[in-house]
Amino acid sequence: MKERIEDVIAWIDEAEEDKKSRLAVYKAFQEAVEAACDLISMFLKDSGYLPKDDYSNFEKWGELADRRISDCLKVANGLRNRLVHHYNGLDDKLALDSMRDIIPCLEEFIQVMGSWLEEKLQSM
Repeated sequence: MKERIEDVIAWIDEAEEDKKSRLAVYKAFQEAVEAACDLISMFLKDSGYLPKDDYSNFEKWGELADRRISDCLKVANGLRNRLVHHYNGLDDKLALDSMRDIIPCLEEFIQVMGSWLEEKLQSM
């Protein structure tokens, strides 16, 4: 996930003008958000909760860990869905600007989950 976020950061400026870079940024962002969804499912399962759909998982994770980051992840997942499915067309500038706004939240999520993983490893 961290590598994909770094890719988005590295390529996003080029993506405004270059279609290949834009598609690469979209794919990297998609993979980063999907990794976040997977990590949340693992967190919930390890915390004794049955993982459900992404939105429900974000809600539960927000109750247990960080509501603000959870709300941001919902926005990230919505953008991921628009990138993948092109709902109602896609405004590339708006999508790239939204990614710029979301990236700090994804970086915070990595820190929170990194701490959780360290605690899990130490308790083994």
